[in-house]
Amino acid sequence: MAQAGFILTRHWRDTPQGTEVSFWLATDTGPLQVTLAPQESVAFIPTHQAARVTSLLRTENGYRLTPLNLQDFHRQPVSGLYCRSHRQLMRLEKQLKEQGVTVYEADVRPPERYLMERFYHRSRLAGGRHKRRRDRQCPPETAPRLPSPAEMGIAGY
Repeated sequence: MAQAGFILTRHWRDTPQGTEVSFWLATDTGPLQVTLAPQESVAFIPTHQAARVTSLLRTENGYRLTPLNLQDFHRQPVSGLYCRSHRQLMRLEKQLKEQGVTVYEADVRPPERYLMERFYHRSRLAGGRHKRRRDRQCPPETAPRLPSPAEMGIAGY
């Protein structure tokens, strides 16, 4: 049975397998933790700077630079800078910016990126199928339409 709920908290942590993202949800049946499988963290680099990035990061391990079918706001192609750990991505962003390389979206935290890329809104997330109240590595599903806080009579919205 899929359960939808409002996001109470969002967390991330780096593991040897990648960046793990978890959410605590308020559902009709009580609190629920959803933990996603570890994933890579990503930032974007203008593709015309990719050779320079490769040169600057020649001694670095645990990253990959991949051309993508995406463009920046100037309609220039971008490449994805993928790192196994989000802390490494933040460190590489600083290093690259100090060398004059343009880096996009490295400041987006893993939970926010997950929600943004899947078009979740209004702090709603579907918890997927669960056997226990604290499932791990459970892929969330698209949330059904839930009433907004204002529709529920919650003040301040």
